[in-house]
Amino acid sequence: SSLFRLHQYLYETIHEPVILCHIVHTQSLLSIVSNDTIFAQRHVPWGTQPLLKKLQDNLGLSGDSKAAKILLKKYGLLYENRESSNNKRDLAPDNAMDSRIRATYQISAPYINELIHEFQKMIAYVRSEKQNPVIKSICIYGQGASIHHMDQFLERRLNSPTKLINPLEKITFSDTSILPGVPEDVPFTLALGLAMRK
Repeated sequence: SSLFRLHQYLYETIHEPVILCHIVHTQSLLSIVSNDTIFAQRHVPWGTQPLLKKLQDNLGLSGDSKAAKILLKKYGLLYENRESSNNKRDLAPDNAMDSRIRATYQISAPYINELIHEFQKMIAYVRSEKQNPVIKSICIYGQGASIHHMDQFLERRLNSPTKLINPLEKITFSDTSILPGVPEDVPFTLALGLAMRK
């Protein structure tokens, strides 16, 4: 309900079904919602912590989670569509960077495919129960928003428009001194939704 409330605040009325996904360290919340209806909701044991651990182990980062987070934020899943990217900062100017982009992708993609499988199971369930509704979009909150190109990766595989959402960038605060120094990976999404209760 907290995630649903925040999403409605940010995007107003939800007329067609959307998937809301909130990703934290060790689990994710998946919900398919429309208007005031939650069609399906479940927690899945998929989070960013195991992915960071895989990057550390495979790239010899020796427990440096900060370096692994930087790789996800900077490169993430870019390798798959770096040729078609319009963003100049996505283009690798040298072979060393290109190998980092490729390695980050090769480690991340199989793990993210596990989350895609959870999406597919949930979509199949809702379509069987609710006369095959069309999913309008997928919205990724929490730490998933810090994985570069995750939106395009999911969109290509699930055939549905996907957005990475950082609610702190979309909400206007009366006191701007609240935000400086807040780490990006702190999951504020559900707390913001709870704070919006009347």
